[in-house]
Amino acid sequence: MTADTGIAFAAVTAIFAKAGVEGVNSDPAAFLGERLSAMGWGGVVLIALGSLMVACG
Repeated sequence: MTADTGIAFAAVTAIFAKAGVEGVNSDPAAFLGERLSAMGWGGVVLIALGSLMVACG
């Protein structure tokens, strides 16, 4: 895992951790499933792009 990949992974993990703390859902897989159905793929792409911007910034 490169440093950029590690930072992107940390950003995504932080999203899941925040959701767990807020009590949205402590199960990352179920939480991701809910986000996919709620936002559609456009939201997922935005999250991925945000993670890449953090990693490359």
